[in-house]
Parts: sequence; structure tokens; C-alpha cells
Amino acid sequence: LAEAAAYACDALRTIARAGGGEPRDVRTTLLAAVLWGDGTDARLAVTQVGDGAILVRTHDGGVQQLGAGDAGDYSGEVTCFVPDDEAPARARAALVERAAHDVTHVLLLTDGIEDPFYPLARRGGTLFAQLLAGVESPAEHFQRQAVHGPVFGDAAACARLGAWLAFERRGENDDRTIVAAIRVGAR
Repeated sequence: LAEAAAYACDALRTIARAGGGEPRDVRTTLLAAVLWGDGTDARLAVTQVGDGAILVRTHDGGVQQLGAGDAGDYSGEVTCFVPDDEAPARARAALVERAAHDVTHVLLLTDGIEDPFYPLARRGGTLFAQLLAGVESPAEHFQRQAVHGPVFGDAAACARLGAWLAFERRGENDDRTIVAAIRVGAR
């Protein structure tokens, strides 16, 4: 994963220069996960550079944040992004590996999703519940959230995910990107 971060840094530097810019012009968060093996031997490794979060849900409904986003001296400050020179070392230092036999869902979330559900240790279950069962009423402290059925495992997933991503919470207007990996048959 650290090598992948180094490759991403090199690629972004090349892209920036080809476009007449500087590497700082294409700074971005990197969230990465690798799952391998099966059954009781399944493993999950994750890393990140920048902000955002990586969450897992287990068979028993438990939610766990793996690792932590970069945070500076004040709210919203990030000290390192890809393609910064120190990004590969940060990716190596942020590496978290765990058994994955009990993992049903993995979410990679940008800060536009993480921040409104902060702290994820307490509110990550709400986030998963809304994606798995739908939204009946806005989450705590949200000004607006569309009512809809489940996102995961539904034929209307794309439209429902679009509706879910359009939530409104005062002061929260960062980019909203989510990548989900779901074990086949998981509920």
C-alpha cells in the first residue's frame, strides 16, 4: 500500500507538470484497502494519506474505524496529501491490518461524509443504518435528508445514493465521495 501511494504521488506529479501546474495543484486524499484470502484466513489492510475515514461493519453489526485521518493544529487542517513528498511514509505509518473473516462492509469516505457523522465511533452505526435500511428521518443535527429506502442491495441504489449524498447539515459542504465493498450476501 505504501508503494501504491508512492506510485500515485509520481503519477499526480506527472499529470500536474503535463498540465503546466505544480504538484500542490493536484493534492488529494488517498484512501486504500486491500482484501485477500477467504474464510478464517481472510485479511484486510487499509491505509490513508490526508483526511477522510475508513469504516468496517462486521457480521454482528459492529462498526469500527480503521486508522485515523490526518489532522493539524485546528479543525479541517491537513498536513499531508498525495502527492506530497512525505505521503508514502505517511501511508506506511498509517497501515492497519486486521482479520476480515467477520467483515461484511468496508467504506472509504471523504471528509464530506466523515465530518457530518463525526465522531464515527458513536455515529458510524447511523451511517451504516441509513445505507442498509434507508432514511426515515434526518440524522441528528441534519437540517435536511431525503426519505428513501435502502441503498445497498437495491435496484434503485444509484438514485437513492444520490439522494443520500444530498443531505444538508450546517457548515458541511466538503466533497462527498464514498466507495463501498460489500461481502456477497451480507445484510
